[in-house]
Amino acid sequence: MFEEELTELLQKARRHNGLLGVTGALVYREDTFLQVLEGPEEAVRALYYGSIQNDTRHKECLVLWEGAAQVREFDDWSMGFYRLAAGELPGHRSLDDLLL
Repeated sequence: MFEEELTELLQKARRHNGLLGVTGALVYREDTFLQVLEGPEEAVRALYYGSIQNDTRHKECLVLWEGAAQVREFDDWSMGFYRLAAGELPGHRSLDDLLL
């Protein structure tokens, strides 16, 4: 993605997620994304299965884990963002666990 496309995507996601009560993080490296979504189950499911999965820019979507959590890991972020270089980890415990 070009820088301006990525910036626009993040701005829209942050606005939309804030309205839905969804928090999370987006990790980007070499045209590959890993995303964590947290919030009310109905809102997260509608967002992923209704919008993200149906977006034609997305290929090979895969859900790694789905379930209830005791606490949100990204409760201060309507959509946190990390741009990674090859081999780099983001420095957030929850994302490091997913990427190891």
